[in-house]
This record gives sequence, structure tokens and C-alpha cells, in this order.
Amino acid sequence: MKFDEGKPNPSLFYTSALYETVFVRAYGIKKHGSIEGWKTTKPIEHFDAAIRHIRAVIDGEDFDKESGKLHLAHAICCCMFEIQRIKESKEEEPTDKPICIKCKKNLVYVKSSSLCWSCFTDVINKKEKEIPNDCKS
Repeated sequence: MKFDEGKPNPSLFYTSALYETVFVRAYGIKKHGSIEGWKTTKPIEHFDAAIRHIRAVIDGEDFDKESGKLHLAHAICCCMFEIQRIKESKEEEPTDKPICIKCKKNLVYVKSSSLCWSCFTDVINKKEKEIPNDCKS
């Protein structure tokens, strides 16, 4: 017996909506030249664009004149970017990872020092003259 309780069920997402959104995403990558370029756009710009696309549909225009793609697929794409941004910024780290005493971030171990990545790079970049005592092993 297969136990799927609590697992996502991708079949709940309509294939047509998925494909239309993928087409818009491909159009955007070709237009802007970067798969991850959306990350340089401010969230408010994605929200404004999503609202403009939704507003166009409310006003009776199904297809974007520039791309020829569905306005709602453009809106989904804009929202998808911000969902991804939220998920990336709030990714849960495993709770069993040790943390830096100084800043409480996850540790990276370098030459017996227990520094988080930020403290480590500060030391390397000589932003701090020496490793803080509370971060030394």
C-alpha cells in the first residue's frame, strides 16, 4: 500500500495552466536573456505586473499584445517568482545543525573554527581583525 497523505498532488494543477505559464516563462527568458533574472526585479514590480495582467483580463483582454500569451499566465508567472523568493528566503535549515554563537547562523567549519559563513567571509575579507573569541573552538 502506498501512503500519500500529506504529500503534494501535482495532478491538482491543471495541465493547461502549467503549460501556459511555462510558455510565458520561456518567452521571458528569451526576452530578458536570463533564467534567474527575475531575482533582480523588486517584488513590488512583480506584484504590479501581475495586477496589470489581471486588470487586462477584467477589462476583456485575454492575450497580452506584446507576447501573444495569456495575461493570466503572465500573472501566474509573476506570482510564481514571489512564491519562490519567499520559499528561498525562509527555507528551513535542519534543526540539528550547530549555529554560530556570535550571530546564530548555521556554521561552516574551517580550520577548527566554528564560524557561520558570514563571519567566516568577514574574517577572510578582513572586515574583522581576528576571529571573535566566542566563535573559536
